[in-house]
Amino acid sequence: MKNIVLVGFMGTGKSVVGRNLAKAMNLCHLDTDAEIEMQVGQSVAEIFSRDGEAYFRTLEAQMVDRVACLSAYVISTGGGMPLCHMERLREIGLCIALMALPETVIQRTRKRPKARPLLEGGDAPATIRRLMAEREPYYRRAHILLETGDQAVGEIVRRIQEEVSAFEAETYSR
Repeated sequence: MKNIVLVGFMGTGKSVVGRNLAKAMNLCHLDTDAEIEMQVGQSVAEIFSRDGEAYFRTLEAQMVDRVACLSAYVISTGGGMPLCHMERLREIGLCIALMALPETVIQRTRKRPKARPLLEGGDAPATIRRLMAEREPYYRRAHILLETGDQAVGEIVRRIQEEVSAFEAETYSR
């Protein structure tokens, strides 16, 4: 397997699951938002505030080009990256969409509201529901869809490992 690419809406666990999955599978981990923050020297929220969403999406496009040459990585993407780059992400590796109900995302994103620039200055629950509905068709194009619900990170990692094994067995048996 070249890479495992985690996609999904904010608050579905891509970063924490990605770190734990990489460790469990003895792979490297890269979080695209964290890499962009390191590259620019600003948080995602600061980039949105100072330079706008369009500039951030340009940085994401550059990041997709960077990760395209990686191998043996778990790549945790930002929630909006699949909107413009889903087909490319599918080529970069086995794409797994982490899914959760809006109520779960609302609860999880309340913990770090300042880190969620798309939720600032309005009705966050309504924005989450709207954005999730808009983005779901993109996430559904992943190779594997996995509901995270209220499961512990270790359980999600175990389920992903099972799904990866099944996917590889299916792919190699063709």
